[in-house]
Amino acid sequence: MDVGIPQAKALRLRRTLEPALMATTEGDPLIRAIGGALGIVGALLERAEIATMDEFASALSMYGAATRETAPDEAEIIAQWVLTLLELAAQQSGSN
Repeated sequence: MDVGIPQAKALRLRRTLEPALMATTEGDPLIRAIGGALGIVGALLERAEIATMDEFASALSMYGAATRETAPDEAEIIAQWVLTLLELAAQQSGSN
């Protein structure tokens, strides 16, 4: 079951988000911890065949885009979590 966002789209999204986020969130342990927890949730969703990690990242990305209108600082944090999920998805596809 692989109906997640295409890998090329995920790479473009990663390249777009990464530079702006690294300076603002790199050292925040809470952001990293929640990103890791979301990774576990994503893995459980994928194992239960509910959603792939890419789909979960895409949904979170849409939420971040909507949040950007009213709370840009929060949207930056959500974008960091999306990057975390995309990195995990890339690692999973590389190990299969």
